[in-house]
Amino acid sequence: MSNTIPSPASPSPTAAARRYAPPRPQPHTLARPRLHDAIDAGVRAHRITVVRAPSGFGKTSAVSGWAARQHDRVAWLSLGTYDDEPSRLGSRVIRALQALAPVDPRLGPLASVDPAEAGGGAVFDALHDVFAALDEPVHLVIDDAQRADAALITGLLGALIESGPEQLRLLFVGTGALDARLARWTLGAPDAVLTDAALAFDAAEIAEVLTDPDTEPAPAPDPAAVLAATGGWPIAVQFARLAGLRHPRTDTTASHATAALLRDYVRDNVMRDLPEDLRRLALDTAVCEELTVPLVEVLTERADAASLLSRALRSGLFLSVVDDGDPTHPGGTTTYRWHPLFAKLCRTISDEEDPGRNARAHRAAARHLEHDDPFGAIFHWQRADEPADVARVITEHWVRIVIEADTAALDRICAALPAPFDNDPAVLLIRACAADIMGAPHAARTFLAQAVARAGNTPDAAFAMTLPRAQLFLLDDRAALAAAAEKVHDGIITDTQLDRHVHAALLFLLGWAGMRHRLTPARTIDQLRTAVTEADAVGDEILATRARRLLSFTLAWAGALRDAGRVLDRLGAAAEDDRPWLANGGGATTVAMGIIAYWADEYELAARHFIRAVSGERAAPSFRGVAAVMLALTAARAHDDRLAARASIELDTLPRGERHGVSWGAFRDLADAALADARGRTDDAVAIAERHTASNLPLVTVIFAELIRRAGDAERALEMLRGLGPYREVTYVRAATLLTAALVQADRGADRLAHELCEQALEIGDREGLDRLFVGAEPAVRKLLADHLQRGTAYEELAARGARPAATSGPISMLSERERAVLDLLGTRKTAGEIAESLHVSVNTLKTHTRSIYRKLGVNSREEAVQSVR
Repeated sequence: MSNTIPSPASPSPTAAARRYAPPRPQPHTLARPRLHDAIDAGVRAHRITVVRAPSGFGKTSAVSGWAARQHDRVAWLSLGTYDDEPSRLGSRVIRALQALAPVDPRLGPLASVDPAEAGGGAVFDALHDVFAALDEPVHLVIDDAQRADAALITGLLGALIESGPEQLRLLFVGTGALDARLARWTLGAPDAVLTDAALAFDAAEIAEVLTDPDTEPAPAPDPAAVLAATGGWPIAVQFARLAGLRHPRTDTTASHATAALLRDYVRDNVMRDLPEDLRRLALDTAVCEELTVPLVEVLTERADAASLLSRALRSGLFLSVVDDGDPTHPGGTTTYRWHPLFAKLCRTISDEEDPGRNARAHRAAARHLEHDDPFGAIFHWQRADEPADVARVITEHWVRIVIEADTAALDRICAALPAPFDNDPAVLLIRACAADIMGAPHAARTFLAQAVARAGNTPDAAFAMTLPRAQLFLLDDRAALAAAAEKVHDGIITDTQLDRHVHAALLFLLGWAGMRHRLTPARTIDQLRTAVTEADAVGDEILATRARRLLSFTLAWAGALRDAGRVLDRLGAAAEDDRPWLANGGGATTVAMGIIAYWADEYELAARHFIRAVSGERAAPSFRGVAAVMLALTAARAHDDRLAARASIELDTLPRGERHGVSWGAFRDLADAALADARGRTDDAVAIAERHTASNLPLVTVIFAELIRRAGDAERALEMLRGLGPYREVTYVRAATLLTAALVQADRGADRLAHELCEQALEIGDREGLDRLFVGAEPAVRKLLADHLQRGTAYEELAARGARPAATSGPISMLSERERAVLDLLGTRKTAGEIAESLHVSVNTLKTHTRSIYRKLGVNSREEAVQSVR
């Protein structure tokens, strides 16, 4: 089994954006109208065109040059290492196509297509309808298409290949047998496939390449001789240009220039004539796929690395800039890349000249990358054949790798370790966690048992460090998990040499475990906030973003809705996550947005978010479960039978017992009770609520207490709420407790105390957006709020909405929604001008609404209007 791993994708926003834009032209790029015309002919005649050739034939350069002539009617997608999964690939395709939206007003609907739903037939239908309406075609280029493997012809992209609209032309660029995968659609259409024969330079193009306007006039090499020696292979011709070759060899066939020939070109011509410092730069750094100035300083042991790279760029030495970096962002440095074939040839030359040079470079690169890019460090330690260091980096950084990169890749690395490292107890613990995250609990238990057995009675330091961290993934028992969390927390405090990236990752892990297992809410929130701060400080954008996503959910679940909203605003478009990470982490932000909308009494918006969460294939099972329960609560409050039916279907997928510390049985009871109450079976709902005994489920207790209070037992409801212990300061618990206590005091005749408690409840509700607790409540609460309005309150609008009776019957049913909003505020002490300002209307418009209200209710004054509906 190979020890190599795919290079991780860059976390920077600019790196993500590069995949959706053609690469920028590089120095010495040849304009190729002949080839552009051939591509034009293919895409005009066929829905599917293929450009396929080996490395070094300038495929991407040629197609990007053609795209530049298409007047912004080309969408571009460069595939990466992880784009061989149909849903991920479909999401990428949607994002690429959305770049076309500004081109034509008829493409505007593309902006509303959700990339997260790429696997659904509705998305294909929407795309088909948009493009079918166009008068002239647009194009989607898939570069490095071979990376998709079998996913190329499945999922959304497969559907577009199979039966896409004629006005969307697909152009696939890549290596290998790419046209074989698409043969069914290109067979019998030779102009639909451009191969290396078409991409090879002809004599005229070679003559143009060999004439370098940046150098002093000199006798030009013979283009015919170069063509004979290279077969027109563009990269070989570029080597000849760079070397100033006058008498190229002619003993290689035209169409199959060998690696030996290119090696000879590089060694005997390109390298021979280079200044020694640039020659060493190429040989010392060729082991790295991407380069930065700090990394080159380490590899070359030179302080002038930036100058060397600039000179290499100016000389056309097969080096390109792939990311200019963000100077305002920590670590935002320019990234460079050698042409892969040139780098491979340089490594071959290094091995011939100094058999140990490449291994030394790999070791130096690994040491440099360990803190900022542990996956990259592992790659270089593997290439240096240093399994002990591979195991060490895995053990020290595995938590961060799992959070930020690809658990499956980490597991493959562990499995590929040679003996005895493959059976190291700490490595086995890590494999147990990987198996659990990937949804293989039986394998996880097996690895865990093996790890414990091999550790024996005297475990080493690596096992002792790894065990509590692993337990945060593997344990379900809350007490045992809390103990493991304390050990991890103590380790963070006592380890003065702890890497800051690892520190941030461990804080995230603690917050993640606390969120899943309902440990102390305030501490969980603090850990996630600190993880965000630490990740920001070290420039770890992936971890910072994921910590914010989880923080948004944790804040929303704890009732800190305004804070959750601010975190979501800070995330912006980054709220969505399509990179592989913790299987239990996807969908957090969607559910958070739904929870905020639910408590704000915005049930239509809440339902959209929850449906998206239960339907999205990237949402983790735990978040899909929460969304299913919240969808049932939303359907019950909205009295929406269709939504209730959908929620019932989703509830059937919930676990029956406890999983990762979540009491799914209690949540299922909550949903069943809410739906029963909405269907008029109040006695059944109350019976379910009265069986509830848990004191660590704040949402469940609040809704059950409300059911019991509405049934007339406010004293019992208050007792339930006060039994929530450490959760009593959760905002919706606190507000519900104060409101219920106010109702109890009003029943006892303690009006002054009742209204003090009511005002405190309204203050929390107004501050956090908890309208749901006050609006649509039972008559006793509506009366309490109406009386409170008469006494005076700083929260008149919320109190007025809560005092409003249900609109299903009676005089209020005759009013429009806008008129009901006006009527709410007529019951406050606001003046007409203040009411108009609150509703963002003019005073004249307000008067029109008021007259309509008086007419429909048959009253003549503001006071009569308010009293008529209470």
